[in-house]
Amino acid sequence: MCTVVLPRPLRYHPVDHPYFLAPNFTEIALSDEQKIVDAVDYVLQARSKMVTPSQKQDLINTIRAWARAENVGALRHMTDDDWRQLKIPLMARVFLKQLVTQAPALSELELLECDFNNGMPLNMEQCDDKVKEICNMGFTRAQALEALLITGTGDTGSAVSFLLMEPNAKIRERDRARRRMGRNVKPTHHHSQLKVQEENRSYIISNQKKSTQQLKAEVKQVSLKLKEAQNDRKRLEDQLDKQKRDNEKKLFTEFIRGMVADRRVNSVENARCQSYQERKNIDQKMFNEILLDLGYSEEEFEAIKNFDNVTTVQDDECLICFEPPKNQLLIPSMQVALCPNCACEWRGERNQATIERGYPNCNPNIKCPNTDQPIDEIVEVVLSW
Repeated sequence: MCTVVLPRPLRYHPVDHPYFLAPNFTEIALSDEQKIVDAVDYVLQARSKMVTPSQKQDLINTIRAWARAENVGALRHMTDDDWRQLKIPLMARVFLKQLVTQAPALSELELLECDFNNGMPLNMEQCDDKVKEICNMGFTRAQALEALLITGTGDTGSAVSFLLMEPNAKIRERDRARRRMGRNVKPTHHHSQLKVQEENRSYIISNQKKSTQQLKAEVKQVSLKLKEAQNDRKRLEDQLDKQKRDNEKKLFTEFIRGMVADRRVNSVENARCQSYQERKNIDQKMFNEILLDLGYSEEEFEAIKNFDNVTTVQDDECLICFEPPKNQLLIPSMQVALCPNCACEWRGERNQATIERGYPNCNPNIKCPNTDQPIDEIVEVVLSW
């Protein structure tokens, strides 16, 4: 990726501004493709807040789980009601909402145009061959354009030397080049942003010329479209919830099928079943439906329970999903309790196993199953029995 550099340090609105003492995020460009972690960095900078790495990761995980996405673009589609559901410190939530609302969504190429061409489109046709040459070395087109603009020599060797610099050195070099050329503007002065502003002004002027009756008719039409969109969203959310519920039912059905395969249920299996129900919020009604699908009534299931000569839980089984291997150390409780897939769920990672098991994007609220302590970190250990 290109090195994204702020035109100047983050500033606050002046005394005569309606948002006095609030951070001025209009000078920051935040593309829809950027990661949520980048937005969190800006928020912490605006709050002048020092947090530990684990606190920062908890904040990021909470926002990811709420947005159900990794990128900033998802935050820009949230409604006011959605923002009220985000459970993070109040000022962090306010600053994050202001950031994604105020910061222009510019691509890497558009940022280069702001820094080196007064926000106007760049004509790079004359150096297209050199861009291709640099790309053939394993760099992206955006990186090649950035290097050629900053070095200003048109020399491929100088551009590659810039790309091989340390990140901090690249930032300093880009800042020097921007000051030297003197053709940088704020992200809000990019030609695409100016076009949007002009369109908004034209829209306001055209509305001022309309009669009250016309405006009321338009408001009514927009309200109807909004209600249709809300109904569509509700329908899709219901479909998603039903799909998740059906998936949970299928998984639990196979769990019970394996448990009753020998027509005996011991106390360990019964405890696993109850734990599964609690973790997945499976009510008694669904449980009875699954039993009927497998050819058992509630009374018949109770009849095959046999708690004599019970074996204990195997040492290599995860205490959450009861699948091997149990090789993940929980910090700070120092318990080896989870399998790699349950550790992925806590971290918010998505591998094939977590997708098949219906896990959400992340679940930072998992606690140690032995001590009930919050988890700060999970590391894999190698055990020799």
